[in-house]
Amino acid sequence: MAVLASVVKGYEANYAPSQVGGGPADYYLSAGEPPGRWYGLGAQALGYTNGQVIDHDQYKLLYGKRIDPRDGATVLGMRPGHAARDRAYHRLLAAEPHATELRKGQLRDEAARQTRESFLYHDLTFSLDKSISLFHASLGELARRAKEDGDEAGAASWARMLSDLDEAIHAAVGAGLDYFQEHAGYTRVGSASNAVQYRETDLVFATWLQHTSRDDDPQMHVHCQVLQASKTRLDGKWRAPDTKAFAEHTPAAAQIVAMHLEAFMTATFGV
Repeated sequence: MAVLASVVKGYEANYAPSQVGGGPADYYLSAGEPPGRWYGLGAQALGYTNGQVIDHDQYKLLYGKRIDPRDGATVLGMRPGHAARDRAYHRLLAAEPHATELRKGQLRDEAARQTRESFLYHDLTFSLDKSISLFHASLGELARRAKEDGDEAGAASWARMLSDLDEAIHAAVGAGLDYFQEHAGYTRVGSASNAVQYRETDLVFATWLQHTSRDDDPQMHVHCQVLQASKTRLDGKWRAPDTKAFAEHTPAAAQIVAMHLEAFMTATFGV
């Protein structure tokens, strides 16, 4: 079983929430993607529990402005600037006034690249094997057909399987993120006039389980947005994580996700 992973800089804090549907259990009926979830020691430092559903207003405050959602005022680390990006975005949007929400997100990313704006997070994405995507889609289709046929018991049964698989994916991703935290959770303390030291830091992850590619094909993947602010264990201050090791530890994190998910699917579904 293969799980591929990539990690890239992220500039847009609105795209993932815009894909969320009406609730955590009805997305298999084409009601959009399930809600995002918090994860990580840094998220816990902000008062969230692992797996807690993300409140979009708090998310946008934290990821868009790096403001502590607990008081709505304290800046965690350095506040990102958006003025130049916003001007560039509106210029690009004026040329495409009928852009879809997906295209608007792409235009915001392009505006950020043009203005060399500081990024907001690293997007660590785990993409699951195509066979998992098709297996998951088949459960959703069976649930949809049963509901259309008035078979409420059957629909509930298929939906339960679907929910179990989703929870297993979240648990597997959590294991990968635990590895990532342990091996890549560091920040640099010091300056050119002072010896630079590396200190352990607690990372914040906003995770978003999504089911289709941008072409609307079945493609299970999980965006794990690593906030560009983390809590230093040494003194409790919020600093940018050192991101040089992120790419180095991404493949091993993906392997851990694959191992956990494969064990669940074999034990539960016999595949």
